[in-house]
Amino acid sequence: RRLMAAPDEHGRPAIDAADADVRTYLTNQLYFLGRYELLLDAPPVHVSATSVVVLAYDHGMYAQVFEEEAEGDDNDGYLLDLNGFCNCLRALAPLRATDDVRLSV
Repeated sequence: RRLMAAPDEHGRPAIDAADADVRTYLTNQLYFLGRYELLLDAPPVHVSATSVVVLAYDHGMYAQVFEEEAEGDDNDGYLLDLNGFCNCLRALAPLRATDDVRLSV
C-alpha cells in the first residue's frame, strides 16, 4: 500500500504513473481475491466457530455490472444503451423506498 502511494518527484502517487500491467498486478496483491478491500479497522459483522465476516469495498463491482449490461465486442468497443445505463444505476445505487426517483426508458 505504501509503495502504491509513494509520491514521485512531482508529488503524484506511484500507482498513477504505473502502466496498466503493473497497476493490475499491484491491485491484485493489495486486495483480497484481487477485488475486495477488507475494512479491518471496523469490527466484524459476524463471528462464529467456523467463520468471520468483515466489511469490504468491492473494487470490481462497477466493471462487472458494466460488462453484464454493455453491448458490443472487442473490435468496436462496448456501449450502454439507455436501458443498460438504467440497469447499471439500479444495481450500483439502489434506491430506498423513500427516494422519489423514476427511471424510464
